[in-house]
Amino acid sequence: WVRTGGGDNAVGFASDALYGFDTTDDEFRATIARTSRYASDVKRSPEEQPWQPCADVGEHTFRALISPELEALPRMADILEDPPTVMPVSLDQPEKYLAERSALCLGINGLKLLSLRETEEEWTLRLQNTSLSDISEQELMGAISGGIRVDSGGSIDPGKIICRTIIR
Repeated sequence: WVRTGGGDNAVGFASDALYGFDTTDDEFRATIARTSRYASDVKRSPEEQPWQPCADVGEHTFRALISPELEALPRMADILEDPPTVMPVSLDQPEKYLAERSALCLGINGLKLLSLRETEEEWTLRLQNTSLSDISEQELMGAISGGIRVDSGGSIDPGKIICRTIIR
């Protein structure tokens, strides 16, 4: 994903197949797929030998988004790259099933779970603030659901990675 522009003209772009991108003061260019014909060591224009096939002439599918929601961009890009999966739940006892098998949910844009690790004594969360603004201690505590509490440690600055211990 990439943020481009500034002020009211800021926009975010994300794709699950981004080859590369380039930005200038007034342009954003994204390369989704690149064929080997143009990476060849033999210099030819597109008009020369148009019958010459590229090495890959298959169908290319990808998902992309353009959004002015810059705070939500990292999370939206994660969903493009690794879409959520559906977990069937037994209709006769859904609360019991979810309580036994659900770990946690992070309900705030810009908060990314990097790892969840168990040691002999405790569980540790590694979190990153991918937003452009601070995430306060109160917002963090409100964002973690599933009956999980973590130790306090103040707000999280943009880009910062923190570790928090789960309180049992």
